[in-house]
Amino acid sequence: MKIRRRFFGAHLEAREARIDMIPMIDTIFLILTVLIYSMLTMTVHRGIKVELPQALTSIKEKKDLLTFTVTSAGEIYMNRVRVDKNDLLRRITAYRSAEPNTEEVYVDADRAADYGIVIEVLDACRTAGLVRISLETTVKR
Repeated sequence: MKIRRRFFGAHLEAREARIDMIPMIDTIFLILTVLIYSMLTMTVHRGIKVELPQALTSIKEKKDLLTFTVTSAGEIYMNRVRVDKNDLLRRITAYRSAEPNTEEVYVDADRAADYGIVIEVLDACRTAGLVRISLETTVKR
């Protein structure tokens, strides 16, 4: 018996091989997302946990740099190491001589911290030659 091709023509014709790009693009985006999230977990934060004040114009930026923390009890920490207020300038100068490329400083001050102590930390940083100083805040919603 002879089968006519006009009825089954669509099924019997040879198809061209083609590469479907959609699954490949989805895979690339998945790999990119995993890499981005894994890099975000590797950021270094050397400050002590304090409750930061909020600001509407704050920008989230984290780098491995010099961090000062002023707690609500008036304690000063330099990269998670407690520093005496009278010894602050000497410690910053020693850090600058060991790390001469340090230009930026983050200051984490608790909302209830003494404003005078925060100013003393800022003055000590400026005296040691650190002029790019950022006060950390949280984003107000």
